[in-house]
Amino acid sequence: MGTDDEDIINEYKRIIDIFIEEKTQVFVFETMSNPYQMIEAINYLREKQKDVYIVCQFAVGPDGYTKNSISVKTIAKVMSTCDVDTVGLNCAADYTYAE
Repeated sequence: MGTDDEDIINEYKRIIDIFIEEKTQVFVFETMSNPYQMIEAINYLREKQKDVYIVCQFAVGPDGYTKNSISVKTIAKVMSTCDVDTVGLNCAADYTYAE
């Protein structure tokens, strides 16, 4: 991972720390595009607070890929390696493409 990834992960960690201080019990990471970044963030969260519920949703376009060109199949494979409670998909486009 490059510097941009490290900056993004560090920002996730900063945000996670704030929510832990507020005693948050459910974390929803929504409209994500990179599962590799999420693994580090989720592992960090689990180290800090084991008993929280974690949802991670990925934005996928009509072609089945994120804006980072990562496929749904890759997302499923990568996310199956981390301790997340729910993994889901949401659309990266408006609803009309599903017609």
